[in-house]
Amino acid sequence: MNSILPSVIGAREKGFANIFIPLDNYAEASIIDDIKIFPLENLSDLVDVLNEEKPLPSLPRISLEEYTHKDTENKYDFEHIL
Repeated sequence: MNSILPSVIGAREKGFANIFIPLDNYAEASIIDDIKIFPLENLSDLVDVLNEEKPLPSLPRISLEEYTHKDTENKYDFEHIL
């Protein structure tokens, strides 16, 4: 997924308290407050979590400041967004 933000924001605005997302999108999604984000590596992991065969995944949230300054190459630089 190119950008997870619209999905997470939309879920939050519709009143969802939780959202499962691809692990690769966690850093971006975690900057959104007021919704619990559960990153998973694949759909098989989601099935295992829903069947209570695996625990809910948990990672520390990333602040917007940490996300935008994550590395020295400015990988997440928002200055070019119009």
